[in-house]
Amino acid sequence: MFALPDVQATFSKALIIAFKLRETNSCAEKLALVDQAIQDGDERAVNALDIVARGCVKDPSKIQAGIKTIRKRLADGKPAP
Repeated sequence: MFALPDVQATFSKALIIAFKLRETNSCAEKLALVDQAIQDGDERAVNALDIVARGCVKDPSKIQAGIKTIRKRLADGKPAP
C-alpha cells in the first residue's frame, strides 16, 4: 500500500526518507541516502540509520554524527521539513 504513488504523494519529507531507507535493499543505495536523511529525517530515519550504521559501514562515525544532528534538531523543537 505504501508503495503506491498516490499514497507516497501524501508523505512528508521525513516519512519519504524513512520509507526509502527501509525499502532500499543494498547498502550502497542506503548509504547514498544518508545526507538526505540527515537533512530531512526524524526519529523514523534515526532508527533506519542506526541499522545502516551497524550493517553497512566499517566506520559509522558519519552516520552516528548525523543521528546526533537529527536528535538535536528534534530536541530543539525544530521538526523535520
